[in-house]
Amino acid sequence: MPLRTRLLAAGAGSLAGWMLLAVGVQHLRTYALVREAARLERHRHDLLTENAVLREEIQRLRTDDRYIERLAREQLGMLRPGEVELLMTPTSDQRPAGEDPTASRAAPRGEGDRSIGWLVRTVAARARALLDRVLGAGSRGTP
Repeated sequence: MPLRTRLLAAGAGSLAGWMLLAVGVQHLRTYALVREAARLERHRHDLLTENAVLREEIQRLRTDDRYIERLAREQLGMLRPGEVELLMTPTSDQRPAGEDPTASRAAPRGEGDRSIGWLVRTVAARARALLDRVLGAGSRGTP
């Protein structure tokens, strides 16, 4: 094979190799851009959803007074004029020995010291004690 033919074949092969490499690199760039576009589209969809939720929240804040009151009570601890917040804390005789009075225990509903039954018994006992004091003080003052 003459030298000229060999050089021409080597040049054509080299050019084909470079073209194949350029197409491969371009394909990788396109693939990365498609993935980025899909990620951005998902992010856009999430933002549109969040925007709709926030618009509903704004509309509710503008029109629903009960919603505003509920938020003020829950998040800010606000009370209406004349309302008193009632905090129930167990006394030392209702707490097991050795229990830290400041420790908060999360017992399942209906079990342990924080059950509805415990709350009813505690309120009833305190109401009885208050009535005994009031009635006892009133009867002592009369002859």
